[in-house]
Amino acid sequence: GGEIDRAQAEAALSEIAEVCLEGALEIAKHQLATRRAGVPAAARDGAYLVVGMGKLGSRELSYGSDLDLIFLFDVPAQDEADALEAQEYFVSLTQRLISALQTHTIEGSCYEIDARLRPSGNQGMLVTSLAAFERYHDGSAEVWERQALLRARALVGDARLAARFEALR
Repeated sequence: GGEIDRAQAEAALSEIAEVCLEGALEIAKHQLATRRAGVPAAARDGAYLVVGMGKLGSRELSYGSDLDLIFLFDVPAQDEADALEAQEYFVSLTQRLISALQTHTIEGSCYEIDARLRPSGNQGMLVTSLAAFERYHDGSAEVWERQALLRARALVGDARLAARFEALR
């Protein structure tokens, strides 16, 4: 076997992380489906997206890196109660996805997740609607937060929401 350079190793490690994210999302969906009576109607027509930031977003992951992630959702126009129910579902989905990746086993954990790059950091909602994300970056986001979007990349989830995020980014 030959050697690979640093950029090839970082790209390969980033691809592995994406595969793990896809698997964790499927695990999270399955766990929620068995815990609840399916997906709530308010979230059924919605879209969900995991966005990689930092080194994962720019395909420069290294050994031992954590995953900088933000989580977005979008639902068709609804009343406030339905929108809240949809957001609660997507928050539960995200918590289970994070748990699947961070659960400690005898061999360690898959990845540590850092979600502090979301709007308003640790004080912000774990999952943000695309509309709220846009409002935040149009209004109160710091310059460094906008700069962080230069390395952001849609990774796992709804393809239409990914395209809308990329256009917004």
